[in-house]
Amino acid sequence: MTMSEKDHAEMQEAFDRVSHGMPPRAERKNMSPENLALEIAKHQVNSPAYILLSHELDRRIAKDQAIATWQAAILGGLFALGSVALGTWLTAKPSQECVCQWRVETERPQANLQINPIPAQAPVSPPRKSQPKPEAPDGK
Repeated sequence: MTMSEKDHAEMQEAFDRVSHGMPPRAERKNMSPENLALEIAKHQVNSPAYILLSHELDRRIAKDQAIATWQAAILGGLFALGSVALGTWLTAKPSQECVCQWRVETERPQANLQINPIPAQAPVSPPRKSQPKPEAPDGK
């Protein structure tokens, strides 16, 4: 004797209602996270209903966080690609007209200055130490 999936689901819902005082699975699935949290608050801590409902709420929160993480990763990737494209565009070789204009604005005539080398100087001797002061005759 084989049970169909429908029979099994009905038996599971009946078991949940009778054993744990939880709403049926279909109703729980349609509950908002706030209503599910209120349902959790009705049950005693560490009771089977409390644990099962908490687990269901945790799964929903994890799913929402995973979606937000994927969205942030995609957005970050798009910004990274955009930054690379902008950097490439800003550092690209300018057109010939721009180069010519830049050269006209930045080139300065070169002065023909002769730099004469500094003549070698005689070595400088270190300064002499000063002579110690003569001591007073009384020894102080």
